[in-house]
Amino acid sequence: MNPELLYVDHLLDTPSLVKAVSEGERRQRTNEALRLVGRNMGPSTGSKALDIHVLGAKGELAVAQYLNLEAHVFQDETPTRGSVDLPPNIDVKTRSKHWMDLVIQVDDSRTKVFVHATSEDDVVRLHGWTYGGRVMKAAFYQDPAKGRPAYFVRPWALFPMPQLQAIIADLRY
Repeated sequence: MNPELLYVDHLLDTPSLVKAVSEGERRQRTNEALRLVGRNMGPSTGSKALDIHVLGAKGELAVAQYLNLEAHVFQDETPTRGSVDLPPNIDVKTRSKHWMDLVIQVDDSRTKVFVHATSEDDVVRLHGWTYGGRVMKAAFYQDPAKGRPAYFVRPWALFPMPQLQAIIADLRY
């Protein structure tokens, strides 16, 4: 299979971009008010931290729109370790460049469904999805940052997005 043919490019319209930026700003205000540290040694304050929150919100919103779950997006009022982004058990992992792999942290749940999204400008690319337990294995384990090991999953190892869309449609959320 040619992995380049499996992704879905999702264009966020202006109201969606405004919604994602607003959510990113809300997350940043909440984190700063709670004095939370950045995850995985990332920044906890400032413009870089805000960029990370907006990036995540864009990915979550694009996946929610694609799966017809927009009514369920942005439900977390405060950050909770182990929470999911969308029902029934979907965790969206968004990265800033389309060539980047899906990254699943070592302490993430093996029972989650992980969706790999990347965002450049207004285009969110939905590369595919997988079950945590399927890829949280030695073959995907890497520590390129020396001290922050994770599972790095290439797009070819993911299931195509239309398959997840069909599963969610059958569940009728």
